[in-house]
Amino acid sequence: MTSTIRPLPPQSGARPCDRGAAGQKKFIFTNGDRPHAERTAAALGISDHFEDIFDIVSADLIPKPNRETYEKFVDRTGISPARSAMFEDLPKKTCIHRIFSACGRR
Repeated sequence: MTSTIRPLPPQSGARPCDRGAAGQKKFIFTNGDRPHAERTAAALGISDHFEDIFDIVSADLIPKPNRETYEKFVDRTGISPARSAMFEDLPKKTCIHRIFSACGRR
């Protein structure tokens, strides 16, 4: 089975790395490696909308949903989990984010 990745259509008013009214940064946080994330983001036409990529190498090869990986992500990016949104492909990977938000780690 093959899949085709298509770029997103241009959105009115969207700018590269547009942080919006809240000034929030956007990151790609992936269990894949940086080159794969870069290729995928480029194929989707969204590369310019993200500050950086936190990949499996950045996580010292410890994949999500390990708590240690989320802690490294928060420490290296400086995000505030209580004031952020996270989107995942698997529900089990979002549980740690909810824990960070609830305990007000940052």
